[in-house]
Amino acid sequence: MICLGVNIYRDKKCPFFEIKMGNTSSVSYRKHVHEEYSLGFVIKGETNFWYDGRIQRIGANSVVFLPPGFIHSCNPLDLDCWKYGMLFLDAGWFEPSMINSGVDIDIPMFWHGPERPFRCEIEEMVEILMEDLPPFEKESHILTIIHQLSESRSTERYISSEREIAGLEVIRKYLENHFVEKISLDDLEDLSGLSKYNIIRGFKDVLNISPHPFQTMLRINHAKKKLKNGSPPLKVALDTGFYDQSHFIKAFKDHVGMTPNQYRVSGDR
Repeated sequence: MICLGVNIYRDKKCPFFEIKMGNTSSVSYRKHVHEEYSLGFVIKGETNFWYDGRIQRIGANSVVFLPPGFIHSCNPLDLDCWKYGMLFLDAGWFEPSMINSGVDIDIPMFWHGPERPFRCEIEEMVEILMEDLPPFEKESHILTIIHQLSESRSTERYISSEREIAGLEVIRKYLENHFVEKISLDDLEDLSGLSKYNIIRGFKDVLNISPHPFQTMLRINHAKKKLKNGSPPLKVALDTGFYDQSHFIKAFKDHVGMTPNQYRVSGDR
């Protein structure tokens, strides 16, 4: 949906998020409130951000996190030089995902350009969220960004408990045995007893990789074996559980540096 320089993106398969991208000189916002958790990022320009009776000046590369029900307003200094994005997260999905996370999601938080270029990482995530990808991948990207943002504000490194480590090992073994199957974070949550956020955080802490990339890595390794045995790329894509052939080609090239077909024929003489 496009209206007055504001673009809205939704995914019926992933009703837990909505994206809004604004690039307009005709809209300035009065005090308002969201029912969702919101992650906003400024791409271009500066604004006086009003919240809780205070004004915070934020500009390009700044990121803002707001809980639901928090009254705020955004008043750009130059309407002809203003571009921003918003990621809205459904409270019914986000709050259970953050159980025992240690992250205070009930207060507004700010990250400014000099701290770290999170805006670029969030823009990249938003582009991924607008692709035709499975919910597991999209959920993982969202919670990974939340983890990176929360880690940047913490002076202490989180140490997984024995219970979490045991749950993560259950997940690892499950992925190794079921990597061609369609898996969701809900499945891994039920399997391990850990919240979605703690699954993402713990996996990165222990294995230095998130569950979805780990599954993709296992799929690529399996695909390489099939391709070396002469299986056609389309059949390999289906047999290894990829969303579609284009997704398989992109993932394979990212990991191997060549397309599946190039890899399959590379050993032919």
